[in-house]
Amino acid sequence: MSKQKLSPSNYKNLQTELSKWYKKRNQVIEELRLAYEFGDLRENSEFDSAKMAEHLRNEQIKKLEHLLNTGIIIENHKKKTIDIGSIVTIDYLDDLSKETFEIVTALEVSIIKNKISPSSPMGKALIGKKKGEILTIDSPTGLYKIKIIAINYL
Repeated sequence: MSKQKLSPSNYKNLQTELSKWYKKRNQVIEELRLAYEFGDLRENSEFDSAKMAEHLRNEQIKKLEHLLNTGIIIENHKKKTIDIGSIVTIDYLDDLSKETFEIVTALEVSIIKNKISPSSPMGKALIGKKKGEILTIDSPTGLYKIKIIAINYL
């Protein structure tokens, strides 16, 4: 299994989320204790609900722990090329409009926030490139040219 690349901000967000799930652990344990006190567990919907919540919590904790323990944190502050964690501003040469993207891991992709994956058409074209380069992008809507005008890092 390949290791998941994580930006520093994504790693921090995953740590925060894991901390929240650990706090929920005590709440679910208390729900199980209370449901157990209702008596007959064969027909105890409160106990069944608490057990399901415990299972879901444990699965989420395992997933987050695995990501945090096996993920590779990508540091870009010394790079001059585009990679995960880069904030890239481009000029569309066809209509002279500008747009800024953040290259993020698959876990962080958000079209609304202009966070794109390195596996997207734009991401594939930008990875490894430098400021000033002119590229032809092959997207589902056709070919267009861009110029990289700025690269920043978080």
